[in-house]
Amino acid sequence: MRSLMTSLERHEEAHRGYYAGGMISTGPTTELGSGRVNTVHKATFANGGSEYAPGHAPGTHVERDKSWVFKASGETEQGAGSHIPLEQLGGVRLEHADLTERNVLVSKVADSLGTSVIPETRKAIAEGSVGSAMEFAPGQSPLYEAKKHFDSDVSAELDMMSPEEIMPGAKRDSKGWYQDMPKLRAHDYEGATSASGRPVVSRTQRDLLDLQAVDYVTNAGADRHQGNLYYDAKTGGVQGIDNDYAFGTMVNHPENHAKMQGLPPMLHASTASRITAMDSTAFSKTVESLPAEERDAAVQRLSVLKQHVATLRETDGIRGGLMPKGGAASHDLGGSVKERAKRFEARAEFNAATYKRLTNSSAPPSYLRGLHQATHDPATRGDEGYSRKK
Repeated sequence: MRSLMTSLERHEEAHRGYYAGGMISTGPTTELGSGRVNTVHKATFANGGSEYAPGHAPGTHVERDKSWVFKASGETEQGAGSHIPLEQLGGVRLEHADLTERNVLVSKVADSLGTSVIPETRKAIAEGSVGSAMEFAPGQSPLYEAKKHFDSDVSAELDMMSPEEIMPGAKRDSKGWYQDMPKLRAHDYEGATSASGRPVVSRTQRDLLDLQAVDYVTNAGADRHQGNLYYDAKTGGVQGIDNDYAFGTMVNHPENHAKMQGLPPMLHASTASRITAMDSTAFSKTVESLPAEERDAAVQRLSVLKQHVATLRETDGIRGGLMPKGGAASHDLGGSVKERAKRFEARAEFNAATYKRLTNSSAPPSYLRGLHQATHDPATRGDEGYSRKK
């Protein structure tokens, strides 16, 4: 045990400057899958693992008894970057804030806005590699791969080809040649219920709209698609994963973007209040590790979001919480509970009616509308649903 702790101390000392507040895993990792740039692993930060923060004495290890999704820092590019999502974000300087740093910052911003739509993400070290560790998001992605078999003529042609001639992605099983095609899980988001029969449509709407607000401020929407959403069929909750491509100097989002959906068309009162109350100086402190130009752009996007929240309050775009009755001032919260009850009334929550309002063909762009439409499109809807076991 002493030799193990000494090894951890050496790792901690070597990476304390850049990875202050990070975690160290000593156990082996298990590969979970590969994305566009990185391969992700399951890593356990427990017992022999450690968590540290500025001010902790070397050798002080705090138990972290759970597994996380670990992604090593695999992006070495400097300057503006060549990946399509980065090109869309305006000026991005990876030498000042790499993809790992951006992944962590998106989580911090989501937390500062009072949302739960981004899993906690921390800097971490696993098996000698530095990177990020993200809590496991409950549920499954709406997007999955389904087999699409070729017709007999194409299959016959493939049978005659050499391995070098066969088209990329073509595979063979007992039924013949096929390709994996992306499909959306068959699911009734509007009528979904928990195991106890409680409707969960309110939670789904709130989370997707919260995520849209977070993605607007952070620009993480540049690479947001159904494949990096996770939906929990037990609760209706949604979280966004794979948040590396974020920030940049772009402030105004382009219209009709394939992924970016702009400002959320509705918000929950709690989220709206946190956004309104967010001080620009405090927010700038949250993202202080970004280059100055990107930090200033993030503050500008927050300002635009604040103005949008004010508009939503005037146009029936806020759900949940309390609203003043006729003649009452919104800031007048004094008096007893009974006295306040006379001045305020409960605002309607998200429900089936707001779901229809947000998903109809004339509704403004939103993650909810996009997911609803793709799920009901025969070309993209699959046969596989969600499992409640995960």
